Amino acid sequence: MQINTYVRNHKEIELCRENRVMEVILAHKDFSRTGDLSDISELAQICQQFGIRTVFEWDIIMTENDFQKCAEKFKTFDLKNISAIRVQDPGALEYCLNHTELPIQLVLENGNHNLVGLKKWRGYVGERLERMVLSIELPEATLKEYIEALDVPVEILVLGPILLFYSPRKLLSVLGSDKEEIIASGSSEESPHKGFPLIENRHGTFMFHIKDQSLMEYLEDLSQINLAYGRVDLRQRNFRLLENVARLNAGDKNEITTIKNEYGTELTKGYFHVNKTDVLFPKLKNQRLLPRDDSFLGEVLDVSNKNYFAILMKKNAALTVGQKIKILSPQGKEIFLTVERVRNSLFEVQQSIESGYLALLDFHSGVLPKSLVFKAE
Repeated sequence: MQINTYVRNHKEIELCRENRVMEVILAHKDFSRTGDLSDISELAQICQQFGIRTVFEWDIIMTENDFQKCAEKFKTFDLKNISAIRVQDPGALEYCLNHTELPIQLVLENGNHNLVGLKKWRGYVGERLERMVLSIELPEATLKEYIEALDVPVEILVLGPILLFYSPRKLLSVLGSDKEEIIASGSSEESPHKGFPLIENRHGTFMFHIKDQSLMEYLEDLSQINLAYGRVDLRQRNFRLLENVARLNAGDKNEITTIKNEYGTELTKGYFHVNKTDVLFPKLKNQRLLPRDDSFLGEVLDVSNKNYFAILMKKNAALTVGQKIKILSPQGKEIFLTVERVRNSLFEVQQSIESGYLALLDFHSGVLPKSLVFKAE
């Protein structure tokens, strides 16, 4: 596996050469979502002299007006020192296919997570396709399957910020700033999480995860599944960490600790081992809209800690000692119990409780009000 990264000046190119990082990305501020270069020709020329491949990044999502402006400016660039173009917008892809002869690196990190769609893009670009940049939301097993099936070099982000949200609207400048780029920090109103990095520039507003992606401990695993390139984005960090990344990629596992200690923010492996985004789906369902067939017994109205929980029995239902039941909490957690004792609302022990009455069962951890009670299958 090879490492590629973003560079912004001569010193960073020198550091890439010293550490045998032989491909760099040039992010022009008019064409790249988070790019800050106003000129690429000088850096491209230096890379050419050093034998380093240069990739021009055109990854912004554009309206028709924006595209026309970018196309006109693109015509003014001298591309003789550019090795490839990486694009995301279908319009930019079509333009580059028709107006350049450069290899294409297709960015498919957002919304292209199924193999059928990826193969369609693979076939559409054809021989010009040099690489596919895939999402970090693909776990290792899926990534391995896709690499084998696509028959084209694949790249993912192995170290750098995780983009959570993008809007073409400028959401921060309403606060009164007239700067070209605004950097802020955000918090969630629906959870205790805070410290989300926010950036607003000419292309819109971006929100990033509070932790950065890091697969530094799994570079050997990525090599074994034939990942061609691991992208490293150190534009908001100490760029000299590239030395540690390069040594780690060469097999020096002692560099992992240094990278973690000096990186500057918390790191996460994300979905590399498993994608659990669907775990929340059962919890998001409105439990009151779930099907209630003959197995439905009633609803938990009240819970007295260490004493009991009270079930309002539905019509034509009965709860009997020795019966097996399933309790579904509002969060989607399932609890299976055998009724050992049942009492009525007067706390009198009964053999069974009929429909329409309260059934008091002995307290059980995890049972919450509004939980639904079913006959266990």
